[in-house]
Amino acid sequence: MGKGKGIVWALILVILVLLGGGFVWFQMQGKGPKAPPLVQVDMGEFTTNLADLDQKRYIQAQVILVLQGVRMEQKVGEEKAALKDAINTTLRSFTAAELQRPQGETDLKEKLQAALEAILGPGTVQKIYFPRLLIQ
Repeated sequence: MGKGKGIVWALILVILVLLGGGFVWFQMQGKGPKAPPLVQVDMGEFTTNLADLDQKRYIQAQVILVLQGVRMEQKVGEEKAALKDAINTTLRSFTAAELQRPQGETDLKEKLQAALEAILGPGTVQKIYFPRLLIQ
């Protein structure tokens, strides 16, 4: 009977070790390097001419950026003039007809993202929102 108890205790010990190891392994899953936090920055409102040649057309847009990276608010502050110039230049490069197409706003966001990432660095601009976008 002594030998049977020893086997039972050894089996219990093995089960406990396996359970403990499984618990530690499970807890470590998904604990890889964390992505830098997202920061939302309101760049303000922009009013500028569009690229239409046949008549004067204007765009008014409020631009909000969602940026990923450490110290992005500081970098935006340092590059504010360049970023605002890039936004204005990009807005001015579109015609009213281009913006009013179903894909127009998406095209504007893609071009704007490329212009801003040229200043802030690749992969920093996660989203661009236009809470107010008026074409006149």
